[in-house]
Amino acid sequence: MSCKSRVVVSWRIFSVINLRGFFVISFVLDGFPRTVPQAEKLDGMLASRGEKLDSVVQLLIDDSLLISRITGRLIHTPSGRTYHKEFQ
Repeated sequence: MSCKSRVVVSWRIFSVINLRGFFVISFVLDGFPRTVPQAEKLDGMLASRGEKLDSVVQLLIDDSLLISRITGRLIHTPSGRTYHKEFQ
């Protein structure tokens, strides 16, 4: 199975979070919320359902490593495949 990483628009994320049903037990929000308004909306949605976040993980890394990871991202134009110059 191939999986592409893309930024998902806010309304779609909130739609998924708002799903109710027996199959929604837990989920991970990776890199979301990204803005204060998104965080406020998430807080409001959870509060209206009587729910709250169980835990939050913050990864602390050196700025130079972060910059290297971001600037090393490349795209193979013919295929559209993304890769990193250090991890080919």
